[in-house]
Amino acid sequence: MGQEDSANLDRVLASQVKESNDIESAINLFQEALMSSCNKSFKTRWVTKKTTKYKSVPWWTEELTLTRKRINALRTTNNDDLRKRRKNQYQDEKSKYQAAIKREKIKS
Repeated sequence: MGQEDSANLDRVLASQVKESNDIESAINLFQEALMSSCNKSFKTRWVTKKTTKYKSVPWWTEELTLTRKRINALRTTNNDDLRKRRKNQYQDEKSKYQAAIKREKIKS
């Protein structure tokens, strides 16, 4: 929104407030103008379920996110020999991860 547009908007809103006995409609008009200018001025990022999937609970921590990623890295492989070697390590890390989740839940 340019400086001229801002001045024009200011004049229109000021005249609405002065001429109108209905403060409610003047406030609604101002709110609509404000929302419109904000929507044009600021970039908005759409929040997806993927970004909030593991952060929607108050007890979730960055450490839990990193641990989950490490465990998933141990689990996912296309090599059967490597998968067999990692199986015990995966199960140990998964039990530690589940214990960490329980601890965080109790803290909050």
